[in-house]
Amino acid sequence: MNIDLYSYSGIGGRPVNEDSYVTGNGYFIVSDGLGGHDNGELASGAVTRYIAENFTSPDLSNEHISSLIQGADEAVKQSGDGGKATLAALFTDGSTIRLDNIGDSRVYYFRGGNILFRTKDHSVCQASVDMGEMTDIDVRNSADRSGLFKVLGDSAPLKLPKPYDLIDPINGDAFLICSDGFWEHIYEAEMEADLLKSYSAKEWLDHMLKRHLVRSKNNGDNFTAICGIIKSEKVVPYTIAAPAADIPRTVELTADTVQSSVPFKSKIIIAACALIALAAVAAAVILLIVNKGASDAPPISSSSESQTIEDSSSTVESPSTVEVPSTVEAPSTEDPPSTVEAPSTEETPPTVESPSTEEAPSTEGIPNEPEAPNEPFDPELPNILPSLEPSIL
Repeated sequence: MNIDLYSYSGIGGRPVNEDSYVTGNGYFIVSDGLGGHDNGELASGAVTRYIAENFTSPDLSNEHISSLIQGADEAVKQSGDGGKATLAALFTDGSTIRLDNIGDSRVYYFRGGNILFRTKDHSVCQASVDMGEMTDIDVRNSADRSGLFKVLGDSAPLKLPKPYDLIDPINGDAFLICSDGFWEHIYEAEMEADLLKSYSAKEWLDHMLKRHLVRSKNNGDNFTAICGIIKSEKVVPYTIAAPAADIPRTVELTADTVQSSVPFKSKIIIAACALIALAAVAAAVILLIVNKGASDAPPISSSSESQTIEDSSSTVESPSTVEVPSTVEAPSTEDPPSTVEAPSTEETPPTVESPSTEEAPSTEGIPNEPEAPNEPFDPELPNILPSLEPSIL
């Protein structure tokens, strides 16, 4: 099993970095010397040194790991006056992984971009979380966060916690081992998001360190983290494990949410169809505008020119051959048009007035009209009709 590994430890705003970490053949350890106690850096250094010197790979048995933790506890007691430390550890024999912790340093294990498992703190705050009195988010800002009831180097005999189940790793699994000075500024959903967008352990940790430094302004507790991504030839059916129930999330992020649900070729086809539909709509709109413009144009009327009846001494053309708008009808004794006026008296006979006036239209010089409105004029009548002016149409 190959592991892409990257680690970092920062002093923060403290005068001394009391965190220690070590990585080796089958072991990855972070230890936090408790602040406020003497020789915290000596205590954490004793933990990492003892385990590195005494771990025997590939032995992950409970007896072997328990003896390592008990030995580290004794090493802390002998390292200085009153020093105490935490422990967060990942052990592997190349095919199986074991997690252990003492205190509030943590190990997170990821699969498919989600947190598969997280070690539990041995703290007052964790007990409150278990009883439902606060959430895991509240722990980060709790005044009781430093209250630990299980540490290495305490004068009371160390009672080891029940061991966690072994993990069978697969390709792409990842882990984060860190002190409380690191995880207090990084939320679990952010750990998952930064892992999903990273191609290496270094890139993953760099994303989280940027968040940490923005929030802590490099003025908080010491902070240490080890990131690992498993690169293995071992392949098993891919499943997204159910996240641990005690780890709340503010954002649900999975591999499915960051990968496109539509194939690239389908996107091209959809885009092409959308462009064709848009072009069709645009053509229809343009055609509608052109047709509307044509229908709104004023019709060419015969009123734009002076309409005259040929001046002939022998014949007068029938009114049926003269194109007159449909709204102008032949004069009738029963219903003469109200809008027809004759030209001025200087050139033409008296005007024909509307029936609304009290006087009847003058008929001087105009031949008698037909007996019925639909009877045509006699073409043999003398040519005495005046020329039509545009103003009467």
